[in-house]
Amino acid sequence: IGSHICDKLLRMNYSVIILDNLSNSSTARLPLGCKFYQCDIRDNIEFIFKNNNIDRVIHLAALKSVPESEVKRDEYYSVNVLGTANLLRYMKGYCSRIEFASSASVYGNTLKPAKESDELKPQSYYAKTKVWAEEIIRDSGFSYAIFRYFNPIGYLQHLPDTGKNVLPLMIEYVNTGKVFTICGDNYNTEDGSCARDYIDIRDLITVHEMNLSGTYNVGTGKPTTVKQLVECFNKHSPNKLATKIGLARLGDPAVLVADCSKLFAKGFKINFDLDTTLEKLLQENA
Repeated sequence: IGSHICDKLLRMNYSVIILDNLSNSSTARLPLGCKFYQCDIRDNIEFIFKNNNIDRVIHLAALKSVPESEVKRDEYYSVNVLGTANLLRYMKGYCSRIEFASSASVYGNTLKPAKESDELKPQSYYAKTKVWAEEIIRDSGFSYAIFRYFNPIGYLQHLPDTGKNVLPLMIEYVNTGKVFTICGDNYNTEDGSCARDYIDIRDLITVHEMNLSGTYNVGTGKPTTVKQLVECFNKHSPNKLATKIGLARLGDPAVLVADCSKLFAKGFKINFDLDTTLEKLLQENA
């Protein structure tokens, strides 16, 4: 997501500074034209603010694996919570605006589309760290926007997603003949697999152009189960993805869908539906 936001801001003629410890990325993915510092948000990073005129910070740095967070709690707390507090500490006196990438996981299991005002019921330790980071930002005194991303999918061809997100895995598996595991088929959904709100990354990153304040869900409001995602994938793929049913993942809620009426009221628009996203993605990766 960070690469795509930076790419878009550079094309809008912003000066962009990237801070990254490269723990799950590489300099090969840095968009051309940005200034780069290899360091951690838990480091003393005051020199970056001292040496640059920074108008706002877009905070995306976090560990994000739900299962891993249950066994590496200290590390997730250190990066996602203490790292956020450290970033705010060094922003003081230099920059007064922060935009934070939170997560739909803060809601837990949603029986209906989640509203920003709903009670937060995080089911995983990862989700809890996002709730705590949100609280720190709200109490910081900075101007802020908190964006609860739902499930971003897709990517620009020149900025490939090398992580373990669902679509890159599906493309990798169909290209290598591996069998894709659907984690659980006994959830309380129409076909037993988890339902998520998938949003094209090209739509998602536009929230960072809107100069919003407050807390917003960023999704489409439309649920898609994993089995339905596979079906749509196979509709557009020349080779069919083989699947098997595996165990449900610890901490995964059955349904996570956004009520985005608050964001839509601010002028946010969805330009790419699931079919469009998958068709383009599979054409580029054929």
